[in-house]
Amino acid sequence: MHMSHRQLQRKLKALLDVVPATYLRDLRLQKSKARLEAGDAVTTIALDCGFSSAGYFTRCFSARYGILPSEIRKL
Repeated sequence: MHMSHRQLQRKLKALLDVVPATYLRDLRLQKSKARLEAGDAVTTIALDCGFSSAGYFTRCFSARYGILPSEIRKL
């Protein structure tokens, strides 16, 4: 892309109005929510979507959606 890592981050921040790490985490959470609604297991989804552990995934998911991942499957 012929630009530094920091310059790419600045351009993405200007376009998306969020830092790239937050944007990527939100994309992974959206993907995981769809898989939870389909009935997949929480641990499997967490690891497949790129989270380091199921606990960290649960914290991020709860902060974003205000509900535990296991409760999504009950709806």
